[in-house]
Amino acid sequence: MKEQAFYCRTKERRRELIKKYDIFPLAHLKLVNGQTKLSAAGDTITDQYYCFTYKNRINENDNGSFFCGLFVANDFLDILNLNSLPLFNPFHSGTHNTINKIEINVEKSNKDNSWNALAKEAFIAINILIMVWNIVPYGKLEKILNDIVKYPKSEPYSWKIKEINRIIGFDISKRTLTEMINELISMDKRIKQYQFPEMKKVLRNEGMDIYI
Repeated sequence: MKEQAFYCRTKERRRELIKKYDIFPLAHLKLVNGQTKLSAAGDTITDQYYCFTYKNRINENDNGSFFCGLFVANDFLDILNLNSLPLFNPFHSGTHNTINKIEINVEKSNKDNSWNALAKEAFIAINILIMVWNIVPYGKLEKILNDIVKYPKSEPYSWKIKEINRIIGFDISKRTLTEMINELISMDKRIKQYQFPEMKKVLRNEGMDIYI
């Protein structure tokens, strides 16, 4: 699915687009220092942003993805009658904190057992790829992310973990996920050095090369 311009600045324009396209939110992230993001509404995003996909209701070849800031995203979600997505915020937090819809303190988040440990790691891994590769996920990665957000308490099937690992292996600079995270930390010291013990355990049990 090719990323295309999808201008959506005004409320009227967004309502026109929803009549013409199926629009679906995929991820909700926070920018780190040194990152910039151009919104499909035409301005520069400075804090949180959403990734959306779209597909023409008549012409399936007219499809793509776009980024937008929180104000525009919330309007889309309101029109579509959809809940907001969990915010991936990599700053000053354990893995629990990154997946809550609002930022909460670490003490409270450490008591949160609403996410399966493997699902949590997979969620974080995909969001790191979104940040580093500047992409909106599609295909199998899109399906995996959607399933995780929809069923956060369920342990992902091993094929999903293997697929995330396989996709990481396509990095153009041949970086592991840990190396990508280290590059993010060099841009913004607030970012946590994430570990992925559950994902690595699955990959070792499957006899896979590990790119995490």
